[in-house]
Amino acid sequence: MSERYIAAVEISSSKIIASIGKTSVEGQLEVVAMEEESTLDVVKYGIIQNPEETSIRVSRLLSRLENRPEVSPRKIKSVFVGLSGRSLKSITTEVSLNLPEDTEITEDLIRRLREDAKRKAIDNTLEVIDAVPRIYTVGKTETHSPKGAIGNYIEATYDLIVCRPELKRNLTRTIPDKLGIKIEGFVVTALATGHLILTPDEKRLGCMLVDMGAETTTVSIYKKGGLRYFATLPFGGRNITRDITSLNVLEEKAEQIKQTYG
Repeated sequence: MSERYIAAVEISSSKIIASIGKTSVEGQLEVVAMEEESTLDVVKYGIIQNPEETSIRVSRLLSRLENRPEVSPRKIKSVFVGLSGRSLKSITTEVSLNLPEDTEITEDLIRRLREDAKRKAIDNTLEVIDAVPRIYTVGKTETHSPKGAIGNYIEATYDLIVCRPELKRNLTRTIPDKLGIKIEGFVVTALATGHLILTPDEKRLGCMLVDMGAETTTVSIYKKGGLRYFATLPFGGRNITRDITSLNVLEEKAEQIKQTYG
């Protein structure tokens, strides 16, 4: 594996964060540059309201990154995009396959189960973003790692991560359509946060991870090593900021008061 650079963008209710990471020959990732800009008046509850203005701000961020000495003279041609917003949540679903006797569970069978889960009928106002495996059952044995097991039946429970289509659609309008920059993939921010912050022991014993943003708060519950529940609440730190504006101060000043004095 050769050294490569990876760009990522997250557009949230309060700010846009863009960063560049460099992978070493050994596969280690190091963040080498980061920039941010406010999204005041263009993003509400994590959903882009004004793709044109948002694209201008993203473009400024990426230009600043490209001019950083750690990155120059490289140009950003594609990015990974963090996905967050008020409609994101999980829906539990089960899928199964009957197999011939003594069938070895392969990666292809597991992939087939996952695709079947993503195609399961759900509310037609929602789009499936990901299918997170909770538990597999091969024959009568439950397992988190079914690959290589032998059986004539496999069942899987997945937590489908879903959202309203406008969440992804407006990101596509903002980045590829207006800036001509390819989206390499969408990453659900709350799940990435859980992967980075929580230890395997915490996930096995059971825990809740609460991530409060400006206008939304995500709640993720883990137990027995996997995700059990995920939801986004339409409440965040900006609710507190707006309470402070009742003291006849602008929102920017209210935010400063909140951060300074708690």
